Amino acid sequence: MIGGDRVHLVLTWIADFDQAALDEGPPGSAEDCPGVYEADVPAGLWAALVAAERAREEAHQAVVEAFGFAEDLGRMELPCSTWTGTLDPGRSWWDVVLEPSEVPGSWPARPVRLASRDTQRDAVSLVESLPAAFHVLDLGGELTLVHRERLVVAAAGWGPSSSACSRCGWERSKHPAPHGKDPE
Repeated sequence: MIGGDRVHLVLTWIADFDQAALDEGPPGSAEDCPGVYEADVPAGLWAALVAAERAREEAHQAVVEAFGFAEDLGRMELPCSTWTGTLDPGRSWWDVVLEPSEVPGSWPARPVRLASRDTQRDAVSLVESLPAAFHVLDLGGELTLVHRERLVVAAAGWGPSSSACSRCGWERSKHPAPHGKDPE
């Protein structure tokens, strides 16, 4: 506000949306800014626009609430009658892991996955194919001598999962079970 019956505004042209953004700003705000302009406009005109935008936001919120959508959650307020989404059966594999060093301050301080294989047999075969001692590049970029007996084969992976419902945004377990079955 510059006082009296005028307000100093800054207009920024947003090409991606083909529209102008308006906001109050001090004189000189648009200097050396391409696509940014400024002007003094009647205070009553600016007040009418601000009130109209506020009324539009309130009306928008009322319609969204009547629709049953929770904007703060990004989903419907209640789950729909039938979950629609994707199921992931999960995946498992076997890691070849270098156990942490027992010497304080030496590498590695925690287990390090050196390789992964689809089956336990393939992971064990990899370990057995390695020489008794070999070099590995550590996190500092240095070659470090590793003894094969420090390697272990460990199961890894993730279990089955499902996406959120593509219609209402709720997780699968929150939907009614089809034909009395557990949705998970």
